[in-house]
Amino acid sequence: MHGGIPFSLTVPESPSMGILDNESLIDALKRYKSVNSKTDFDIAKAEPFIRVINTLDNAKSMRITLQEKSVKIRLNYKGKDIVFDYNFEEPDSVFILSRIDDKLIVKDCKFAEIPAMLESF
Repeated sequence: MHGGIPFSLTVPESPSMGILDNESLIDALKRYKSVNSKTDFDIAKAEPFIRVINTLDNAKSMRITLQEKSVKIRLNYKGKDIVFDYNFEEPDSVFILSRIDDKLIVKDCKFAEIPAMLESF
């Protein structure tokens, strides 16, 4: 109904293994097709973004949502719920969303700015 996998993919926390080191997850992503039978999901498009997110300290409970032209990652960072929205058509740019005092805050930044931007939430 929503053009994606009807469930979220969750990677268990492991101090020694990064998300892109998990071969079974990568294989699943390479075989991913949307519920609308669109073309195969290309992990190479998401890999630079996922690598940046994977470097964040204090990130917990990561959930990945794959869509035809984007990847959304939801996680808890230093006790705050954060959503990253990366559109493949806008390389090196990501939207970061969070709620502060019941207000939705949306910020746009480059990959290199993500850690500093998170501190402003």
